[in-house]
Amino acid sequence: MPEIADHYCAPILETGTFESEEPVLFEAAIKPWNLTVDLRHSTKFSCRVQYLRLAGITLYRDTYGHGMRLQGMTPRGTLTLSLPVRGLTDESAFWNEPLDDQSIYSTFHREIDSVTSEKHDQFIILLDAGGCGEPEFAELLNLFDGAPARLSVMTERRERLLRFCRRLMRLAQDPAVAGDGKAICLLRDEFIDVLKRTLDVSPGRALLGGKEAGTLSAMFEILAGENYRVPSVKELCRTMEVSERTLERAVRARFDCTVQALLRRFRLHEARRHLLAIDRQRGSVTEIAFNLGFFDPGRFAGEYRRTFGELPSQTLKQTAQGQPPETLLDVLIREKR
Repeated sequence: MPEIADHYCAPILETGTFESEEPVLFEAAIKPWNLTVDLRHSTKFSCRVQYLRLAGITLYRDTYGHGMRLQGMTPRGTLTLSLPVRGLTDESAFWNEPLDDQSIYSTFHREIDSVTSEKHDQFIILLDAGGCGEPEFAELLNLFDGAPARLSVMTERRERLLRFCRRLMRLAQDPAVAGDGKAICLLRDEFIDVLKRTLDVSPGRALLGGKEAGTLSAMFEILAGENYRVPSVKELCRTMEVSERTLERAVRARFDCTVQALLRRFRLHEARRHLLAIDRQRGSVTEIAFNLGFFDPGRFAGEYRRTFGELPSQTLKQTAQGQPPETLLDVLIREKR
């Protein structure tokens, strides 16, 4: 176990378990993810989520009772790692690529598309890009800034990470550990060390070429800075001072799709984000679609329904009638009361 770091390490912030048989409640509870559930081969849904939060690190243990497809955005400025534990089938996929229990799956630049089967069980590790100022944390984030969605690692290294995740979840339930700031700091530092060893982090290592990684970083920085509007491919290239061919190569290497397809998905998710947030009296589906570059209302409605399972007008209606979605922390606090 490594020595205690000199930096300040906050104690565990929250632990708990969330269970639901309602996909809508699950979608609301897993904020800050903005994900939608598309049930596969079933009208039933069930999930159990164990939750643990350290300074800059959140660990989840997700178990799903029925197969589903999750699409949407991960929290801005975070790295998400998925470690499948059991319940994999031929349908299990991440970005249309079959899942296996020898790999680790990741998303750093917000978007995610995964398919899980019945009784799928996985650990999710969420790393805050702020990283509490840790150089070791920065190395992990730099590694994944140019990483493909799937990383194959040696079985024994991956098993060591899984064992540590199980151990951490178990220890977090021990009041003696949860109330000991020194022990928590040691566990957090060991967690970072295990992650580094599992992923074989070494200074200067890149999983995409330096040029492609830099291109993707610049693209997502521009997209994150846009207020409402999603630029065209030509505008992106002009702002970034790169050729369309260079941008296309970088996007295909990371996401296995065209730049146009990626931007179109991005626009759809931005539309849903605005529909979930606006005051119905001050905005409309047509206005949001037009502002995001969808000039054919019928085609926009069709693409939106294929992606999210409902029409944009239905999303807007639910927003007007309901309360703002709860966060998982809100749910846990309410249950404790």
